[in-house]
Amino acid sequence: MGGIDTWPGWEFVVAADESWVKVVPPDGTAVTPRLWKAMPIGHVLRLASSTWTVAALAGVIARHDAGSALPRRPFGGSAKHNAVVAYTYRAALQRGEKPREAIVEYFGISEKTADRWLSEARAAGELGSYLEEKRAAQQRSVS
Repeated sequence: MGGIDTWPGWEFVVAADESWVKVVPPDGTAVTPRLWKAMPIGHVLRLASSTWTVAALAGVIARHDAGSALPRRPFGGSAKHNAVVAYTYRAALQRGEKPREAIVEYFGISEKTADRWLSEARAAGELGSYLEEKRAAQQRSVS
């Protein structure tokens, strides 16, 4: 992750499970103790926890398909959880399945909970309406 205004040229790489942060300085810059203390690591972790890359989402779903559990929804939800729900929803549409039922099955939750999660994902802008998502899935399958 780069583009942090106060640290131009610096790159911060965060592990998928957020257990470590790798700092990549601009060419020729040494990471001194003073610089390390001044780094916006908390800000970087907050940014990382609010986003998933497409590859990370695919990895989560692939691990689930191989038998691992899906990440648990944090209390109050999160942007990452909404992204996983939206990804699962779209994947079900691509396979010709009913997306709501796929959410229920994948996460092992009730239909009422699935409806709430879908509403949260839509409110967060991660997921469109059923018709919008179905239309987009049909366009992806044609191209």
